[in-house]
Amino acid sequence: MLLRTLASAGLLLAATAARADLQTYDVDIQIAQEVVGALNNALAQQCGILLVEQQRVANCSAQLLPSGQLLVQAPAPSQQQVAAVLKAVAAHRAAPAPRLTLRYWVVVGAPGAADNERLPLAPLKPVLQQLERTHGDLGFKIEGTVSVTSESGTKAEANGGPLGVSQRARAVGDNSLSADVELFLPAATQQLRVTVTITRGEYVVLGEQSNAEGAGSTFYIVNWPE
Repeated sequence: MLLRTLASAGLLLAATAARADLQTYDVDIQIAQEVVGALNNALAQQCGILLVEQQRVANCSAQLLPSGQLLVQAPAPSQQQVAAVLKAVAAHRAAPAPRLTLRYWVVVGAPGAADNERLPLAPLKPVLQQLERTHGDLGFKIEGTVSVTSESGTKAEANGGPLGVSQRARAVGDNSLSADVELFLPAATQQLRVTVTITRGEYVVLGEQSNAEGAGSTFYIVNWPE
C-alpha cells in the first residue's frame, strides 16, 4: 500500500511556528487519490491547528486539482518533507507487471506421411526431431495453436477455437517464468494441467497422451518467444 510507503519514507510533519504555505506538486495520476488520502491523514495528525503569533491558521491539507497536480497547504518545513516523500515514492514505485506471451501447439504424431497443410511446422522442427528420436519415425499434424498474453501473476484464457488454454504465468527475473497451464481440446474432450518453468526462447513439451491404436500420440508444446 502507498500509505506504508509514505510512512516508511519518514513523513513526520511536525507542527511548526510558521504560516501555512500553498505548494503544488506533480504526481502520477494512477496513484494520485491514494497519495491525497495518505497525505491528508499524516497532515491531520501532525499539523492540526497551528498558533502563529497568536493567530489561528487553517488546517494543513492536500487536494487534487483539475489539472491533475497535487495542492498541499502546510508550513514550509512540512512542504519540504512532502516534496522529499513524493520524490522517494516516484523513485521507488514498483514497475508495471511485465506482460508475458506464450504460444501453444497441440500436435498429433503418428506413423505415416505428415499432413502439413493446416499450419506450417517449421518453427517446431527441433522439437519434432526430438520426438522422433524418442518415438521413431512419425508424421505430424497440428490440431490447434494459440497465443495467450497476460500480466505477470494474473490469469488469462483463450477459448473458442480447436485449442483452449488457461494460463497464470509469473516472471522470474528477466529470462525465466513459471506458469500454471491448462490445455484442452473441446472436440476430443482431452485435457492437460501442468506447472512448468520456461526460459525465454525455449520450446517445452508439456505432456503427451496416447491415442487409439495406430493413431499415434498427442503432444502439447509451449514456447516463450524471444
